[in-house]
Amino acid sequence: CYVPALPFNGQHDLAADPFQVENAPFTGPRWVEFRVDVNEAVSGDSVATLWIYAPVGTPELLLVDDDDGGIAEIGHQEALDNIRRVYRTVEYSSASDLPPLEDYLAVIWACGEEMVNTLTNEDQTLLLDYLENSGGSLLLSGRGIVPDLGETDFFQNVLHAQAIATTPIVVLYGVDPLVENMSFFIFGDGSNQDVIEADGDPDAGLLLTYAGGQGAAVKYDGTYKTCVLGFGFEDVQSGNPIFDQPEDLLDPLITWMTGTTGVEGDEKAGIPAVYRVGQNYPNPFNAETVIPLELPRRSAVKIELYNLQGQHIGSIYDGIKDAGFSKIRFNASGLSSGVYFYRVTAEGLEGGEKFTELGKALLLK
Repeated sequence: CYVPALPFNGQHDLAADPFQVENAPFTGPRWVEFRVDVNEAVSGDSVATLWIYAPVGTPELLLVDDDDGGIAEIGHQEALDNIRRVYRTVEYSSASDLPPLEDYLAVIWACGEEMVNTLTNEDQTLLLDYLENSGGSLLLSGRGIVPDLGETDFFQNVLHAQAIATTPIVVLYGVDPLVENMSFFIFGDGSNQDVIEADGDPDAGLLLTYAGGQGAAVKYDGTYKTCVLGFGFEDVQSGNPIFDQPEDLLDPLITWMTGTTGVEGDEKAGIPAVYRVGQNYPNPFNAETVIPLELPRRSAVKIELYNLQGQHIGSIYDGIKDAGFSKIRFNASGLSSGVYFYRVTAEGLEGGEKFTELGKALLLK
């Protein structure tokens, strides 16, 4: 795609003059990386090189936004983007208006703060058909799921869960091998954290517990796969360096439910041929972002942060990284909104030229 020369601060409307990107055959849904070269019109000198990440291909996941006008879907979308999943979001109005569920490997049903009619009888019938007849997978969360559905046949015999009580505890621990050694912090007021247990079926068990050992999430791995949370997924706190992040919980769950992994572009097997720094994502970001690195050899890596005036703000990372594809988390909760630059320096431990590259990040709070 070529954009004609623009005056300073000029714009070019790609919506009016679009270009089409076709996914290569048999590659499946994935995120790909687009390189944008910006050059000075007269001299041809390079002004900037931008890397843009975007999903392509048929979505493998359906995110049902059933929170009655709330914003629960945003937390799900941010986590899905961070783990590079290709998904479709549908605003719920009725079960009959949803796309065919069998077209998706997994359904994420987000009820947010909705406390009644979280799943109508029609919804339950639709999901039961998808699970039993299509071998589908379901992740169900929301503050009202357990109090609204806890006594239903769907909750007890389809999700294989039992409602026990509520708890004021807001720390979660992973007890299933999928999330072993993980811990999470959730926002809650004590009335929205529900204690749930598995129903005794040998294919059902706890995924998470609250600190103290009471059940917080139940997963079922039988002829279909389900996971029901005793809290809203959107309440899992992000940006807290003490605890794992929402995407750390979602990533193994989605991999388990779909049998596929989220990848960027081609499968990242082997060792990169050259050093490269990808564009941080998400960008713009609020509180936390990820800087992707490609290292052709084991290297000493430093990432320094600067503001728009070129003043050194601090160090993001200073350590040793093995050859391969790596991700560095950057938490900016202590910084004000604005444009920041991160300078990545890498040097092989066994010699070779020193690599330096500058990236730009936009923090919006």
